[in-house]
Amino acid sequence: MIAESVAQLEGRVATNTAELEQMRSSYDDEDDFAPASLSQPGVPDVTDEDIEQELAEIRDLERRKRALEERVTGMERDLGGLMG
Repeated sequence: MIAESVAQLEGRVATNTAELEQMRSSYDDEDDFAPASLSQPGVPDVTDEDIEQELAEIRDLERRKRALEERVTGMERDLGGLMG
């Protein structure tokens, strides 16, 4: 169950990271080309606040992932002590 939670969190972090990279890429492209709202219809405008919120969520998910990994490691140690 914990391994599934870690996998789920890793998937969410990967998804958020990919979305963030896409946002950064479209933001950087605005300086060289037409604004994203014109060149990419249907893509919402992204503000710095949106990016900061995504980064905060990614940091929170990474913190939770580390906590779960520490719990798994502790359980593995406990099991190793019981079996050894």
